[in-house]
Amino acid sequence: MEDYKEKFIEHLESNDLKYIDRGSKVSCCCINSQHQDSTPSAFAKFDDNIFYHCSVCGYHLSTENFISFLGGKVDNTVLFRNKMNKLFKEFKEKRELKVVTSENNSEQDSWKNSIFLPPKHRDFKQSYRGISPETFEKVNCFITNLEHYYKKRLIFPLYDYKNNLKGFDAVSTSKDIFPKVLRSKSCETTSFFGFENILGKDYFKRKDIVFISEGLFSALSFIELNYQGIFNFGVASIEDKLEVLYNKGIKEIYLVGDKDEAGFKFNSEMYHLLKKSFKVKFFKHPFLADEKSDSNDYLKKNELQKLIDKTLSII
Repeated sequence: MEDYKEKFIEHLESNDLKYIDRGSKVSCCCINSQHQDSTPSAFAKFDDNIFYHCSVCGYHLSTENFISFLGGKVDNTVLFRNKMNKLFKEFKEKRELKVVTSENNSEQDSWKNSIFLPPKHRDFKQSYRGISPETFEKVNCFITNLEHYYKKRLIFPLYDYKNNLKGFDAVSTSKDIFPKVLRSKSCETTSFFGFENILGKDYFKRKDIVFISEGLFSALSFIELNYQGIFNFGVASIEDKLEVLYNKGIKEIYLVGDKDEAGFKFNSEMYHLLKKSFKVKFFKHPFLADEKSDSNDYLKKNELQKLIDKTLSII
């Protein structure tokens, strides 16, 4: 961030704008040409989250806009990590999420921003639950280490179709770290599907169909094979979500509830909610009803592909 700070100070000096260098923060007269500022009323931050703001006229430059203003090239990975760090801190401050370990049964008080984007081969020995690092990267997933505030978890950012960051699911990678899934209370899941922001990407084989599952990893199983997969956070209202399916050109929907009581309920309720608007079918599972694991987790890629082919071939 030091180069951007130097460029900003150079801009201030060349325009005769007063400033005070406070390290990672520069207080200054406003750079907005419509604001005649004689005393420093604005500031620019140059730490993990670079931005500019004037507290008098309200002129604001986000990270992306500020870097562009300074003539730099935006690194989307850096922007993404900054956004997620900000969300982490907000949730921690509000105490909406608590992480409890089986060792001492107490909340972890330390906060460390140890983020690796995305999960690499070394993290999961080529794959994790059948999902490759490349697929984790497609959904913008990253992993935190054991010293992070949320311990070692897969962090899945949740976006709407306009790519607005709504929150995140933090999934435990160890039986000793619970609860299994953390999600902010402020993340309103009735307005979007998980992974809906990547619908329509060029790498998908069929852009007119989508597999809708109960859970995140089931959706990832289809994305792994380059089919559109989204999840609906269990059975939830979808009235506010139909628009994105229309906009993305979806013609057929395949429901992927697990073969258990909750899965049957998911398929039944989702079918009645969607049947008037789309052609709705059911994915053909190979598992018996007493299977306790997520239905797609232990399928090999070639086996899952055969089931997809079988499902799509049924008229």
